[in-house]
Amino acid sequence: MRVAARSAPGWLGLLIVAAACNRTPPPGGKPALDAGTPAVRSSGLRLPLPTGWSVVTGGDGALRVVSGPGRTVMRAELRRGMGMPTAESMRSGFTEGLKRLRVHRSTVVEAPGYVAVRLFVGEPAADAGSDQEVYLSATSLGEDTLLCASVRGATPAELELAEHACRGAGEPPDGG
Repeated sequence: MRVAARSAPGWLGLLIVAAACNRTPPPGGKPALDAGTPAVRSSGLRLPLPTGWSVVTGGDGALRVVSGPGRTVMRAELRRGMGMPTAESMRSGFTEGLKRLRVHRSTVVEAPGYVAVRLFVGEPAADAGSDQEVYLSATSLGEDTLLCASVRGATPAELELAEHACRGAGEPPDGG
């Protein structure tokens, strides 16, 4: 299945999060130009996805998580040696890239090896019902960090499922 690129806000969030994180490259490795840390081949990464969802690996090595209806919901990228970002660095990194949209509210989840930020963004004078929800997270996988960012247009239900996938990344499947 071929996945078309989505608009900048979803992709921009992941790149900004990567740039806002600690940029310590691994010994002997050169950082990638786009985000400051080298990408890691993600072919062996386990993501607990709902039935009917799939993962498409792009030519850049980034993963696109596709929902049952065939819509890209999230972009994920494995980075080596970057360490865990803070919730504040993810939030500020994303909001610095906003032009006319404003964050109306945000929530943070922090647990050992996992940090997530949900932002509700919209027009400055818009009511809360018209906000777009943005999901950003980082999951520690040993030396690697999995960065996840929602893609514009993902529904709140899809974001819940995407959050479950990113938070459970690398864990053995149930029963194994």
